[in-house]
Amino acid sequence: MISIPKILSITALGATLIVGPVFAQNAVIVNGKPIPKAQLDKLVQKTGQDAKAITAQLKAGANFAELAKAKSKDPGSAPTGGDLGWVSEKSLVPEFSKAMVQLKKGQITDKPVKTQFGWHIIKMDDMRDVKTPPMEEIKDQLKQMIASDQNWQKAKFAEMMQKLRAKARIQ
Repeated sequence: MISIPKILSITALGATLIVGPVFAQNAVIVNGKPIPKAQLDKLVQKTGQDAKAITAQLKAGANFAELAKAKSKDPGSAPTGGDLGWVSEKSLVPEFSKAMVQLKKGQITDKPVKTQFGWHIIKMDDMRDVKTPPMEEIKDQLKQMIASDQNWQKAKFAEMMQKLRAKARIQ
């Protein structure tokens, strides 16, 4: 098992991906800088034309939450008016992240953002830096995250070995 000091030295180097996706997704500091979190709303459409029409409605003063509830194609955020809660740019697809970091509080994307999930209209509700909690507060959580990550790595390795064995020919 990895000890807590090794975890800190890995994250201090900004190489959180070394310990896998569970830890990297929950990182609050990369390369010594806090990763900001944004409180976002989104509205998703299947076509760029539909998304542009909704963007025009928003620019004309329509209520974002009401439009998201009525017209968003995202089943996860539509019922809550498009609310995504607090997210970091590292937990989102690159196209979405790139647009998100350019927004200021209260601002909506000028044009829809295309991702593999559809056309997104993004609204920045708020932005904040995440404070690093004291080690004693997160020690147990870190141990649990590392154990989860190790289990993920073991499962991926076992899956890879199973595929290799299935393809192997012994003569």
